[in-house]
Amino acid sequence: MENISIARTNNGRLIEPDDIQLIMGFDKEGAIRDFEYVRKICATGSKDLLLSQYCQHYGLGYREVRSFLRPLEQKEFTETEY
Repeated sequence: MENISIARTNNGRLIEPDDIQLIMGFDKEGAIRDFEYVRKICATGSKDLLLSQYCQHYGLGYREVRSFLRPLEQKEFTETEY
């Protein structure tokens, strides 16, 4: 795993394959395939995928997943500050 995505849009937080690795326990290739699959199912026409869309697709609790990723984002931010 390389980086934890902390990209945000006006509609919410974006999710990346690295996040999916952590959430679902997939290897990198599996996370990329899953990202592409869910993005295609959501059919937004965008290259991006919102965390809320991913959670809704799998019936995951958005707040629970968000709180799981938040400490990892803060750690990454702190490490890249210097």
